[in-house]
Amino acid sequence: MTPDQAGATSSRSLEPTAPLELEAPLEPTATGEHWLRKVEFERLPRLVQDRFVASTAETFPPWPILRAHPRAPASRGWSLVAVAAIVALMVLVVTGFGDPSSRFATRPMGFALVFAGLTATALLGFFRALAARGAHDLPFRAGVYLFPSEVIDARSPTLRIHPLAELSSISQDGHHVQVRFRDGDEFSFAVADEATGESAVGQVLRARDALHRAHDAPSLLGLLDPLWEPGEELPVSNGAPFRVRWSFWVERSMAVALAGGLVLGPPAFLLRDWGSDRVAFDRAVNDGSSAALSAYAAHGRRHVRDVQERLLPLVALRGLHGTAAIEQWMAEHPIAASTPEGQAARRGALLRDLAAIVTIPSIRTFAAAHANEGFPSQAEIDAALQRAHRTMVGKRASSLANDHLLTTPAACGSTVSVQIVQGDTNLHQGDYAVSRSPRFGGSTSYPSRYFGSQGGAEFGARSSLEKRIRAAYPEGCLVVVGAAPGTPALQVKWTPRYAGSLLEIPRPPAVFADLAIDVEARLLSGDGRELARLGRSYAATVRQASIARFEKLLLRDPFDPTVERVAYEEVVTRVLGQAAREIGTWFVGYEPDSPVAPL
Repeated sequence: MTPDQAGATSSRSLEPTAPLELEAPLEPTATGEHWLRKVEFERLPRLVQDRFVASTAETFPPWPILRAHPRAPASRGWSLVAVAAIVALMVLVVTGFGDPSSRFATRPMGFALVFAGLTATALLGFFRALAARGAHDLPFRAGVYLFPSEVIDARSPTLRIHPLAELSSISQDGHHVQVRFRDGDEFSFAVADEATGESAVGQVLRARDALHRAHDAPSLLGLLDPLWEPGEELPVSNGAPFRVRWSFWVERSMAVALAGGLVLGPPAFLLRDWGSDRVAFDRAVNDGSSAALSAYAAHGRRHVRDVQERLLPLVALRGLHGTAAIEQWMAEHPIAASTPEGQAARRGALLRDLAAIVTIPSIRTFAAAHANEGFPSQAEIDAALQRAHRTMVGKRASSLANDHLLTTPAACGSTVSVQIVQGDTNLHQGDYAVSRSPRFGGSTSYPSRYFGSQGGAEFGARSSLEKRIRAAYPEGCLVVVGAAPGTPALQVKWTPRYAGSLLEIPRPPAVFADLAIDVEARLLSGDGRELARLGRSYAATVRQASIARFEKLLLRDPFDPTVERVAYEEVVTRVLGQAAREIGTWFVGYEPDSPVAPL
């Protein structure tokens, strides 16, 4: 009877919609030793091995009624072990990776052994899963086969045999046939359609019944059991029995797993820590905050010293501005101080100090103090000098001193001498007019005798001019010195002359010539060239206020020159003082009482 014919008979004899349940255990059809629950395939005779291989390939009867190819339970278990080890490795790799604030950013070197152990576990699970599955190492296709005599679980080299006599139930549900045994094992077989499933159920039941009625007759077993071994000696088959040959990796899975764990685990740990440390360092540097860098210094590895000695001090440096504070920081952190940022910070502080200096002499003193440091550079010092110079001369753009003596920053620090001299005096006409006056008192009345020397008035005028210059340039940009060869000079020459009238007073009896004083101011260069000229003429009349002081004097000796001398000295002092004021304004560029403050 062919399997198709058996399936047709089953379809007619069974109700296809209701599964068959065996109500009670059946007695075994035979008690022969060939009903082993487990058989090692490689220990079977070669003839039996060939028959089983041919039966599973459906090239020699008996053919399996149904077949399935699920993975062996051991394969799933070891696969789960491998997956769990891989997941644990991934958790160790991902946790804290590249996070400078995580204490798991890097781990102690002892974790290399943990990586080695998990790697070995993953490899062992992988190889053991391959061994349990055995799909590529057996001469037949691993799977579960339902033969007319038994169900053979052939998913590993150890064949598990479930005789149909131990069948507990069989059911067909749609595209699956479920087979259950008394020992609790159950198997599911996929079928193409319901008709195929019903046919398979009928074949199983008929085969079980036939075996039960024949009490496991050897002749029947020989037809239905692919693992049947007759009692007599089997004929010799060509070739030695099949041996299950595992690959080197599967046969020595434990040793290979341990070796692989030791070879791959520590490098994986080192690679993970190196990458995490690099990412954590980059994140801390990109963040740039003290908190991020401190966190890396606490949890990082390769760049900790660089962070502690360079980056963290540089963060602190950014909050410092004063030169003294920065120089103290540089003394405390020499490595960070040697970086371009450290040097730039001190340079910036020095430039800020330089920018705060507003006088040229102070700038030159500052430059001399830092001459050996290389910065500020000469260009920066020159720029500061130009800035101070512009500040100094900007509001005096039309002044004589600025135009001729302070035209460049380098000219600041120039010297000038103030000279006041008397010009050629000719007062003969004044003397003659005085001699014709009724108040003429003799030679004491001649004005010419009082203008030979006016040292006091000249000294006062010169002092006034020098004071004006020092007030205008208090930092010594223009220094007043005594007359010397090669020194620029502000030269003032005054010349008295008779103005054509007289002033007569009765008490004390005196006569005074009305005079005029011509004042000429010239700025001379060091080589004597005239750079600028100013001319003024001032009335030099004896004032009534001055004469009033003499009215209390008693009638004096006609030969006493006190009144005339004092009167003419007062006139000259007054005129030279007024001239000094105007010449000072002409020279420095502002009035003494101007709201424009001197520099």
